Amino acid sequence: MKEGYGGEFRYMPFLLLLVVTFTSLPGKWPAPPDWLGPAGSALLTLFGIVLLVSLAGLMSRQLSRDLVSHPDNRSLLVRRYAARRFYLSCFLLLFYLGALYFLGWGATVRSLIFFGVSGPPGIELLLLAPLVGALLGCWALFYPVDRAIHLTGKAEALPFPGRFSYVLVQAQHNLILAVPLLLLMIVQQVVLRSLPGLDEEVVAPLLSLGLLFLFFPMLPWVLRLLLRLKPLPAGPLRDRLLASARRLHFRCNDIWLWKTGNGIANAMVTGISPWLRYIVVTDRLVTDLTPDEVEAVFGHEVGHIKHHHPLYYLVFLLASMGALIGVLLATGLVTAEESSSAAQDVAAQLPLLLILIGYVFVVFGFLSRRCERQADIYGCRAVSCAAASCSGHDGSTVLVPRARGLCATGIQHFISALEKVARVNGISRDKPGWLSSWLHSTIALRVEFLQRMCSDPHVEPRFQRRLVLVKWGLLLGLGAVFLTVILVVGPGKLLGSFG
Repeated sequence: MKEGYGGEFRYMPFLLLLVVTFTSLPGKWPAPPDWLGPAGSALLTLFGIVLLVSLAGLMSRQLSRDLVSHPDNRSLLVRRYAARRFYLSCFLLLFYLGALYFLGWGATVRSLIFFGVSGPPGIELLLLAPLVGALLGCWALFYPVDRAIHLTGKAEALPFPGRFSYVLVQAQHNLILAVPLLLLMIVQQVVLRSLPGLDEEVVAPLLSLGLLFLFFPMLPWVLRLLLRLKPLPAGPLRDRLLASARRLHFRCNDIWLWKTGNGIANAMVTGISPWLRYIVVTDRLVTDLTPDEVEAVFGHEVGHIKHHHPLYYLVFLLASMGALIGVLLATGLVTAEESSSAAQDVAAQLPLLLILIGYVFVVFGFLSRRCERQADIYGCRAVSCAAASCSGHDGSTVLVPRARGLCATGIQHFISALEKVARVNGISRDKPGWLSSWLHSTIALRVEFLQRMCSDPHVEPRFQRRLVLVKWGLLLGLGAVFLTVILVVGPGKLLGSFG
């Protein structure tokens, strides 16, 4: 049952990240057809976007009217709304990509001249304008449906935000991955254009890596500005979470609150270094969950840091990209000129991008699901006492420092938190869809594993041993592939492929 709003939250950020990556590739977009021309390309793209946004308005009017008229069918209507919204999002993305390639929107934008400069830094913002504008329009028109869902549900006591706040939260959450990437690319373009004498084939890949390592520590501050985060207000919950951090020997700069208009129950950790590390919790999470459950979710985020997941992800993705491109070069499927030339058509780079995306979705998804389960275990340990079969905690219960304990009550607190977060965010417990569960297992599978861990003490250590083998096996395997490619292809050609 959906009590929160924003049905795209579980998949749209990743889809938008992929679209931004594709639109930011160097090279030439196909020109508009002769019968259309640049002006016709812009008009036809605009017409298609307006048509899809109008379709969203018609769908919203019908569903909001049905929710008010037939509250007994609320569950069916909510599922219908989620499905139609998903299909509309897919149609919108497909039309936008089609406009870039078949209607010539990409070539039309990159041919524009601003202040005597052709294709200035930040042109991707204009390139993305039809997509972003359509999303904003659809979100504004979806507002009555989500408001009706809220008013007819169990959370009607909580205030529902106004339309502007609703659209703002949608934009914040869905663009959370795409905006940092755009900023990185704009900075790189400014540097390269400011120093035209540089050899881009050598400097561009080194600059990309340098900006990545410089930008990654600053990402928490970017998110703070993007999400308008504020420190969690002083009070019992803040005191409890800070005490939990001290007990777990976890260092962070602060705990931030993300005000989503009571629409999202979620938490996340940002930053690798302790002085630039923050835990973020949403308003709906601290409202709907008990203090024990919030502390368990807090422990889950701490677990990501304790097991070094963010750093491992960064190393894994960089190693994967180098190894994959190296393999393609070594096997002759892609030449160095094809992978680095800015003069070629963008469409020629699409196969390489699709291979990389497929690899990330399959292999990184496999890894991420297991790391999330490892963080789940830490969340259970963060609220556990020393008695494995305890029947409950009270004010006198002492939780084990450094998350070295594991008890039935701690496991149950985390299970209860998982179930509530799923219900509030409208996540199906058993079948959330592949795009919604490729980074996290389904709630049902996560709960089932934790219940098995509660009844069988051998489940957790066996899982931890296997995960260590998986993580080191992946890195060692990628390292071996990378070294082999260097011997076959040569370091110069491999480095040039990243330009």
